[in-house]
Amino acid sequence: MDYSKYRFSAVIDFIEFEIETSKHTNFQTVQGRLGLSPQGRPRYVHGLDEGPGGAATRFRFRLYDVESWTDVQATLDSIAARHPLVFEPHITAVEVAFDAYSKANDPEELTDMAATLYRFHTRPPPGIERFAGKDAHSGEDTGTVRSRRLIFASRSKTLYAGNQHDAPLKGRKAEPYCARIYVKVTNDGTPLPSSEHRTRFEITRQLEALPFINMVGAVAFDFTSLAEWFKWRRPRPGLNKLDRVLIEAYSGRIGQREKRNRREGGTRMHSRLTVADTALNRHSYDALRSLTKRLGT
Repeated sequence: MDYSKYRFSAVIDFIEFEIETSKHTNFQTVQGRLGLSPQGRPRYVHGLDEGPGGAATRFRFRLYDVESWTDVQATLDSIAARHPLVFEPHITAVEVAFDAYSKANDPEELTDMAATLYRFHTRPPPGIERFAGKDAHSGEDTGTVRSRRLIFASRSKTLYAGNQHDAPLKGRKAEPYCARIYVKVTNDGTPLPSSEHRTRFEITRQLEALPFINMVGAVAFDFTSLAEWFKWRRPRPGLNKLDRVLIEAYSGRIGQREKRNRREGGTRMHSRLTVADTALNRHSYDALRSLTKRLGT
C-alpha cells in the first residue's frame, strides 16, 4: 500500500472521568458546567448513585475530541468551583484514535485502509469481534475478506473487538482493552465534509489497562508508550503465487502476534507470509508523538 496517499494523525477521542461532589446535585447541573459538544448538543453525564428525584453525588462523564490538557483542567476546575469535590477527578477510561485521511478524498483508499488496519494489526484485543451499526444485522462474525471490505465500504457499521461496556443481557463484561475500526463520515450524527472523512482505528484502555488515573499522570504521559498497540504487518516481499493466494484468501487477522508452530520445529510469533510494516508503524509512532506535544500546548 502506498502510504504517501494518506495523511495520518492521532487524537484522544474521549477521556472519561468519575467525580464525587460533597453535596447532592443532579446530572443536568454537572452537564451544564461541561458546556455543549461541538455539534451543539449537551454532553452525556451519568449519575452513579442517583436517589429520589435523580439527586446524586457520584457522576461519570466523557470529554470528547480533547485538544489540550489545559482545556481539560479548566473544565474540571469549573465543575469543582460550583460543586466542591470529595477527591480529585478520577480517570476511568481513555480512547486514542489513529486516523488516516485520503489526500485525494478517495473513498476507495479509505476502504482499503480500513481493511488493512484490520487484517494486519499485530495486537488485537482478545475479546469477541463483531460488526455493529445501522442498516445491517449485528452479529458475532466478521465475515470473509470480501464481505468485510463491502461492510467497510458501506460506511454503515463499525468493527468492534472486545467490550467497552457491560452488557448483562448478552453475557458480556467490560474489558480492559478493546478496539474499533471504521470509516468515519459523521461526527455525533452530523455528516462531515469529504475532506474530513477518514479511516479510524481506536483503542480504549480502561480498568487495569488504564495508562493513567488522574490529571497529573495524564499531563506527564508519553503516548508513544502505546505504540505497541498501533503496529501492523504487511505481506512479505517476493511471495510466490501460491503464497499470494493464501494471504489474500486468509479471512482472519493474518498480522496478529500469536504463537505459531514452524514446520522445521520451534515456534514463531508472526505468520511467515508477513513482515513488519515499518512505514505504517512509523506513521503511527509519529502521530502519537505529535499528540503528546499538542496536548501539552
